Amino acid sequence: MLSSGPNRWRDSILPRKILFDVCKRNNLPAPVITGEDTMKIGDNIFHLADFEHGKHLSVHVGIPIERLALYVLHKLRLCPEHVETRPLYNLLQPEIEQGRLELFVDVFPKSQGPPGLPLVIQPRQPKPFVLRCIIWNTSDVILQDVSIMGEKMSDIYVKGWLSGLEEDTQKTDIHYRSLDGSGNFNWRFVFNFEYIPTERSIAIRKKEHYWSIDTTETKQQPVLNLQIWDNDKFSADDFLGFLMLDLNRLTKPAKDADYCKLSILDHHKNSTANLFEMKRVKGWWPCIDVDEHGEQILTGKVELELEVVTEEEAQARPAGKARGEPNENPTLQPPKRPETSFDFISSPWKTWKHVIWKKSKWYTIAVLCIVIVILFILISLWSIPGALWTSILRGKPTITVSDTSNKFPASLFEINDKSTLDHAHSFNDLPEDECQESEVDEQMESEEETEENDERLLHKFSLEFMEKVLDCYDKVDEHGKRKRR
Repeated sequence: MLSSGPNRWRDSILPRKILFDVCKRNNLPAPVITGEDTMKIGDNIFHLADFEHGKHLSVHVGIPIERLALYVLHKLRLCPEHVETRPLYNLLQPEIEQGRLELFVDVFPKSQGPPGLPLVIQPRQPKPFVLRCIIWNTSDVILQDVSIMGEKMSDIYVKGWLSGLEEDTQKTDIHYRSLDGSGNFNWRFVFNFEYIPTERSIAIRKKEHYWSIDTTETKQQPVLNLQIWDNDKFSADDFLGFLMLDLNRLTKPAKDADYCKLSILDHHKNSTANLFEMKRVKGWWPCIDVDEHGEQILTGKVELELEVVTEEEAQARPAGKARGEPNENPTLQPPKRPETSFDFISSPWKTWKHVIWKKSKWYTIAVLCIVIVILFILISLWSIPGALWTSILRGKPTITVSDTSNKFPASLFEINDKSTLDHAHSFNDLPEDECQESEVDEQMESEEETEENDERLLHKFSLEFMEKVLDCYDKVDEHGKRKRR
């Protein structure tokens, strides 16, 4: 690798970076640099002296570690064709780059005769693929919020996208009021992308800038990004955890949530597989976050089902996004969530039933009883003075009734003061002139006139009632028996 001169290394990516990327794409152990001229890949150890022994090197050679990386690429036959990238200039504007030309040059010595037939060097065309990701459940998600009754809870939802295709971000519905970190979704993400199997990368075509005319093709690793969030009504949503899955190097998931640990994501301790070869996988993966000390912590677990199909297979076995049509392969039923999972704004009755009443029903009953007693006392205090004052103004005659015997109903009445009846008759026997004068005086105010009319009616009713009582009393002897005529 030359650092200067006409044959210097012109690629924007250095050999060491190419070696790391190639090892990652081919599921090989990552290179470990143990010195300036030593590198280890898996069980193989490479020394720079083994490759340059007996060679007369130019003074323009590059740094040792880059030369060693280039030698390793050639030895392992992992190095793609070296593509030269040359800038293009115009004489009218000699210092302004007008574009770039990518090419490579093959030099054949004449002594070996004419070269072979020309090869087709057209870039490999990506093939359309579809990734179907079903979010079944979540478990042990950290609880971020506190309800009005002091309970820890989270309103969980999951969103995901493929690296480089962030504009196609999808998210599930919300599992409200999760009290134990579990969530039920039965929700399907569907991502369409173009994949190059030989290079194990996704081809992404997009404009670099808004004003760009042509699209630029870039290649990235097929990485699925999933994030768990806590939904908030009146503030920004809270981030709970994330999961990144390389579809070329997919770690084996756990079959049960209890066995889902952080160690599952360790590529060095666990075997990996290519989802494009497996086609389908299902299980539990851990979601992580980074604490204040920079260490990874477990913030939740998610149950996924991943399936990669070609465009032809997707048309033969269609499946819609979320739970929409066509809801097939497999059919997703609405999740069976507990009764406590609801939106408190759209379901006030459930909020009262499952939150307020469940936690404080005895306090609520006690408060209602106290309120009823207070209202009864207030109504009594408000009505008793009016009734007493009305009785005083009306001057009702007092009749004492005692129970002298249980043998005959007429004996239930006993008049203790007969002067009351005489006083009532004498009131009606007043001269008409005096009654008229008193009525004229009392008619000065409308309220007093109304009270007097009511009083006269009451007196007439009392007289009729007492006359009937006296008639009944005359017909009964001192022993409470009826007298014979």
